Amino acid sequence: MQLAHCKMKTFDSRTAKYHDQQMSDKKTPVTAKQPPQQAKPDKITLAGPGRQLLALFYDVWLLAAVFMVASALTLPITQGEPVKPGNPFMTTYIFFVWYGFYAWFWTHGGQTLGMRSWKIKLTSQTGEAVGLWHALLRFISGIPAWLFIVAGGYFSFADQPDMKHPVLDALSKLPGSVVLGVGILLLISGHMKRSWRNQFSSTQVILIQNISTQKNKE
Repeated sequence: MQLAHCKMKTFDSRTAKYHDQQMSDKKTPVTAKQPPQQAKPDKITLAGPGRQLLALFYDVWLLAAVFMVASALTLPITQGEPVKPGNPFMTTYIFFVWYGFYAWFWTHGGQTLGMRSWKIKLTSQTGEAVGLWHALLRFISGIPAWLFIVAGGYFSFADQPDMKHPVLDALSKLPGSVVLGVGILLLISGHMKRSWRNQFSSTQVILIQNISTQKNKE
């Protein structure tokens, strides 16, 4: 079947003449617009316990220096006298200094100095930045391990440990090596790729070296 053709007159204003223009009932195909392609999300690789523990080892030295400075700031209040162990004010003060150290780094880039050295980063499980609530939950979940480690080390090396706190007094009845071993196991298990600490605080530690490598390839 042949398509019908017709001619119509068109006026050219530049030449002031009419021209014949052939019309056809053949429709011009319309190409459908394709939706814009979305960028593929970066593949996230969780950091293993080795990197996390090495980063923690780096941070312990920096945290020890922070504790020394924080303790020195209390000397004008105590008039230069050392604070007795178990002082509730000093315990609360050190607790907030300890939490503030990690909370500031975790909420400002997700990396402590040790984590920067080992190319790991703390994020929420949705990949977003960590807030103060997530930082508090992750910090609290790490306290039991350090409680057992410090108590076990003290029980192992002290000749006559003087424990006035009921919890520490109960732990002192166990061999120091056992208490220390429990603390180390809690520390390692809390830094596994899918540890209970990650589930409790809705956070994760990722390997940022893998992400930067993928972006360079693209």
